[in-house]
Amino acid sequence: MKSTHLQNLDKLKMIDQSNQETIFGFSQEWYKTKWQRMAGCGPTAASSLIYYGLQNETSLDKTKAIDLMEALWKYVTPGMGGVYKRSQFTNGLKRYFKTHEIHSNIESIEITKNKKTRLSLIDTVNFIENGLNSNSLIAFLNLDNGDEKKLDEWHWVVICGVDIHENHSQVFVNIIDDGKLFAIDLDLWLKTTKRGGAFVYFTMN
Repeated sequence: MKSTHLQNLDKLKMIDQSNQETIFGFSQEWYKTKWQRMAGCGPTAASSLIYYGLQNETSLDKTKAIDLMEALWKYVTPGMGGVYKRSQFTNGLKRYFKTHEIHSNIESIEITKNKKTRLSLIDTVNFIENGLNSNSLIAFLNLDNGDEKKLDEWHWVVICGVDIHENHSQVFVNIIDDGKLFAIDLDLWLKTTKRGGAFVYFTMN
């Protein structure tokens, strides 16, 4: 099995002082308003990418995370359907980087609704590996679960690792969502999702 993971996962870990459990990543539940908490998965994922890629913290600082989430809301702003297009996410990141004079390359792929034009498992895995090998957190938009029941549909999460069995017989990606770290079957999702989704990461120039 071949495994590729982020180099500094501790940047996305925090101990919940109320129960001493480990929390992974940002949560849209940290937003202040009900609408933000309901529709905020896109800006939350964008904030996660920027926090991991640009901040110098060695662990997850909730106060700084919330400040970043509020800032990103102005750029990756949900509409009535949330942030349900790859372009909404990537264009928001571009505006944020331009405003803050950050020189970066944004990489993205779309998983089409039409299975005939959908990227193959190998091409999708190569994209994810390239991101992780660049030590970049990857945002993942899932518009429909298909038969992979561990995901929430119409929802952005982030990817921090991938495990590939011989000849791509099985591929599991490590997901962070709602404070939890878990794995999903990427091949199952690609074969059965009805609406598709997208993957996005950035690297520094």
